Formats: sequence, C-alpha cells, structure tokens
Amino acid sequence: MQASSTVSNRASVASAAIGKPLSPAQLALRRFSRNRLGLLGTVIVALFVFCAIFAPILAPYDYQKTSAINAYKSPGDAPEYLLGTDESGRDVLSRLIWGARTSLIVALAAQAIMLVLGLLLGFSAGWFGGWVDFVVNRLIEVFVALPALLFRILVVIVLGGGIINLVLAIALLAWPELARLVRAQVLGYRGREFVEASHALGSSTGEIAWRHVLPNILNPLIVAITFSIPSVIILESSLSFLGYGINEPTPSWGKMVGGAANYIQSYWHLGILPTICLSIVMIGFSFFGDAVRDALDPRTAQK
Repeated sequence: MQASSTVSNRASVASAAIGKPLSPAQLALRRFSRNRLGLLGTVIVALFVFCAIFAPILAPYDYQKTSAINAYKSPGDAPEYLLGTDESGRDVLSRLIWGARTSLIVALAAQAIMLVLGLLLGFSAGWFGGWVDFVVNRLIEVFVALPALLFRILVVIVLGGGIINLVLAIALLAWPELARLVRAQVLGYRGREFVEASHALGSSTGEIAWRHVLPNILNPLIVAITFSIPSVIILESSLSFLGYGINEPTPSWGKMVGGAANYIQSYWHLGILPTICLSIVMIGFSFFGDAVRDALDPRTAQK
C-alpha cells in the first residue's frame, strides 16, 4: 500500500509539473519567443509599420515642401533639418518616413492580388485536376518564362506611373510561385480521409476549401507571404530607382537613391540614407521570416 501511495504521489507531482498540454499556437509562439534574431526582426518590422502608419504625425515637415535656399543641406548643417535636405530643399527625414508608407502600401496591395490569384488558380489546379490543372500549369509556365523586369517596365510604360499601376506590374508576375505552393498543398490534402468524408456528406467544394483545406495549408502560406513582402519592397525600390515606379512628389526609397545617383559623391546622404533604411527593413523581414518558418515547422516542436 505504501509503495502504491508513493507511486501515486510521484505521478501526481509529475502531472502537476507537466501541466496542461500546450496548443500548437502556444508551442509556435514559444519557439518564436526563443529566437533572438526573430525578436530583433519583429522589432524592426514593427518600427517600419509604425512609421508607415503614423507618417503624417512623425514627419516633421510636409514631404513635398520645397525651399530653394535650403537645398543640399547635409546632416548637421541646419538644426531644423536633422538628416539634411535634397536638391529641392525638401526634408530628407520626412521623405524617408513617408517612403516607408509607400513601400508598405505597395507591398500589401501587391501581396493581396498575388494571394487571391495564387489561391484561386492553385486550388483549382490541385482540386479539380485534369484540363484545369493543365491550363493553370501552362499559364504559370508562360508567366515564369517572361523577362520579369522588362515586362514590369513595359506595363508601367503602357499604363503609366503611379502606385496602382506599379502594384499591378509587380503582382502580375509574382503570383505563380504562390499558386504552385497552394497546388502542391491541395494535392496533398485532397485524398485525405476527412476531406473525402466531408465530400461524401454533401459538402460543396467551397465549404471543403474553407473548413478543411485552407486551415491546413495556412502555415506554409504565412511563411510564403512573410518572405514575399520584402521581395515586393525590393521590386518597388528597383523600379523606382530606374524611373519606372512612383511618380513625383510621392517619396520612395528607391526613387530617392536613383535621384541622387548623379551627385552622390558630393551629397552622400541623399543616396546612403534611403539605402540604409531599405537594408535594415530587408534584414528585419529576413530575421522575422526565418523565425516564423522555424516556429511553424513541427519538426522543431521539441527543441
């Protein structure tokens, strides 16, 4: 009896020590919180989003306010312009802050279009198969074969500059990778027992997709989106640098670098500062994306 009581007490203590089992979301959050680079990336991304959202409040000046007598001020030359001014006398700090908003708007808008196209076409190809899968795959191959940069420049030239046309130019060639991911995931779940049972009970394709398939492919989708957003920001900056992106006077980090290319040796801050901002944001998203991928990967569950 005493031995049995001792074993029971030990089991109770062990059970109390173990506590309530953690949910998959709690396990993912715990793994993410242990990733120091991921936390650093989260801080950088949060600051970037904060600056983008509250740009009208944070910017000390109107980003399009010009002042001929204050042109080409370097950082430290004038106390009222912390990071100097550009060739038109516009405050560089204000334009950097507003440039963050431009990058975020383009990234989110392009990502939304890519997500819709990728989900619709990828799910259709994986679920229906047959000629639908054949058509979608041939369509993906056509878009992948196009020279991406030249095609995007052509779209901007034909449609004109501006945020809307730039978003279309980026999204039109960026959805195939997401569609391939969705198709592969749907093919893996289409034959599962719970999906077939739901189909046998009379559930429509839309209901099965919403209740069973999409929740199960959410993790790889989140990881793909996390890595895709910085790619879109780089594309926007590259096109703006080449002069086929955001129109004046809307600020863009890439356009700021491109505009300073001719006199960067004399006025270094006009090209270096937006490049630093872009680099920091890219590093932040890279750290954040790696941490999200590791947190959502079940193979790291018992680290």
